[in-house]
Amino acid sequence: MIRWALKLAVFNIEWEHRPSTQNTVADVLSRVTIESIMGENVNCAIIRDFVLSSRDQLIEEQRTEPELGHIYRYLENPEDSSVNAAISGRLITIVSNYPNEIVTLDLIGPYPVSRVRRNRYVLVITDHFSKWARIVHLKKSSARVIADSFIDNYISRFEAPIKLISDNDPQFISDIFENLSERLGIRHVKTVVYRPQANRTEHVNRNLVQIIAK
Repeated sequence: MIRWALKLAVFNIEWEHRPSTQNTVADVLSRVTIESIMGENVNCAIIRDFVLSSRDQLIEEQRTEPELGHIYRYLENPEDSSVNAAISGRLITIVSNYPNEIVTLDLIGPYPVSRVRRNRYVLVITDHFSKWARIVHLKKSSARVIADSFIDNYISRFEAPIKLISDNDPQFISDIFENLSERLGIRHVKTVVYRPQANRTEHVNRNLVQIIAK
């Protein structure tokens, strides 16, 4: 209506009432009734099953529909945790096809300072395909120290991997690691905090922590 009002505003219009007896065509069209479409009255067999004959049938169709059904269940049971629980995503297994395709990183510590070299942290670098792991002892856990250790202890020997997987520790999501990945053409993937199993290095860490504890 606003669009039509703006278009008509440029004209000088005089509104005049015309009785229905003098405007029979418009009067008849304004009173046209639309019959309710019933499923049995539809001649086309293809669409007959899609025609809903009542409001109750429409509600029932929506209630059982996968996308809309959860809304009805929530409104009926707002306190039910099973209804409101978040839907878990599909767990995708990480697959590597050759060495140095996927490398995983993880940092463990701090531990008590070692007597000789004064180290407190351990950087674990693991080749996902061969399960070969490189253990690097560190005094500090800054992003710069970790990035330099990754370059010196892995990339300088085996070249940059295709994909790098780490957790969401601040050091791994820092600008230093982002710039390193971009410069070397590495696809850096971060595993979610609550799914450490997606990072192959976590399996090595469990054994390493047991050894350190002894």
